Order: sequence, then C-alpha cells, then structure tokens
Amino acid sequence: MSSFPGPSWLSQRCVAWALSFSHDNELSQAGRVEVRSGTNRAVRRCTMIVGTLRILPAPDRHAEVLEVFRAIQGPVLAQPGCAACHIYEEQGPEPAVVLVERWESQPALEAHLRSETYRRILGAIELSGGPPEVCFDYVSATDGMALIERSRKPGGTTAGR
Repeated sequence: MSSFPGPSWLSQRCVAWALSFSHDNELSQAGRVEVRSGTNRAVRRCTMIVGTLRILPAPDRHAEVLEVFRAIQGPVLAQPGCAACHIYEEQGPEPAVVLVERWESQPALEAHLRSETYRRILGAIELSGGPPEVCFDYVSATDGMALIERSRKPGGTTAGR
C-alpha cells in the first residue's frame, strides 16, 4: 500500500476494461485489467474515448444551445457504453458552450454518432456563430492521487510511470 496518509478509497481495488490499439490503429478489446489504487503504480490502463464539442453560439442563441444540451444529457447517459456526459459554459470574451462525453468503446461511440440524440446535437451546432471544435481523444491511461503524491515527494519523479 501507499505511504500516502490519504482517504481509504485510495487503497480500494478498481476494475477497468482494457482496450488496445492494433497495428492499424483500430481498437480491439484486450480484456479486463485489475489495478490497485493507492499503490505507487495507480495508473489505470484502458482506452476511453473522450468526445469534446465546443461551440460559440451567437449571443441570441446561447440559451437555446444550453437547452438542447440539457435536453439530450439524460438520453446520452442512457446509451450503452456512455460513461459520462457533461455540459460546461466557458467564461470570458468567447462564451463557449462545451459538451464532453466519455465512451467505453469505439462501437458505443459510433452507435451514438448514428443516433437520433446525436442528430439533435448536430442541430445545436447549427446555432453556432462559427465552426465548432470537435475532438475525439483516445485515452489509454489515467492517473490520480498517486501522481500528485509522486510529484510532491522531495526528489520525486513521474518518469516511466
């Protein structure tokens, strides 16, 4: 166990689905991986797809975009393979609205992109004052409190972890 005097959840066992990339960059399921959080090697190995949609609605359409995103949030979360769906409003000179979704697999994401719910998301893009920023990130590892612990130790390093 870790020497970090943190909350008890740091030592709980986590189970994650591991996916790996084949040589031609297509996703293939590799099986389950068990990782113990709170150890010095708390990095969870898995592939999660994070979709980010950032739009700058015309000022008179901002509330309408938020209304669409709030209306689809529940149906998106109910879709198989959806791990999260969050809506953010950026503050500042460009008051963007951001939709962030996390998907457990490529097939789940693709089913979502073909869904009627996603058609509504595409409709919200039409309310934008300019081109949207769309990005799908394939995350193969995550870290948490263990990274903070390693980084804050005197002489600590995160290299190779």
